[in-house]
Amino acid sequence: MCDDIACHLARPTNCESLRDTIATHTGLRQHGDTTPDGAFTLELMPCLGRCADAPAVLLDETPLPAAALLSWLASDRDADVLPAAVETAPARAR
Repeated sequence: MCDDIACHLARPTNCESLRDTIATHTGLRQHGDTTPDGAFTLELMPCLGRCADAPAVLLDETPLPAAALLSWLASDRDADVLPAAVETAPARAR
């Protein structure tokens, strides 16, 4: 997830609340943590170039607004929710 200034200041969701939500759904709490199945690793990184959609996350090398990831986590990882978010990401982000 992006750890740059725009994502820290974003409202209503910022880096801290995003990290809390990710931890609740995946157990990942600190930089470098990986889920037991190896599906996800939490990495804090500098700007992902999605400041207008802050906070941003990187999933399978595609920068996405965090809202897409949060919707997917809230859907109990419904396979149809996240691919739709990736497909609608701007071309420059893919």
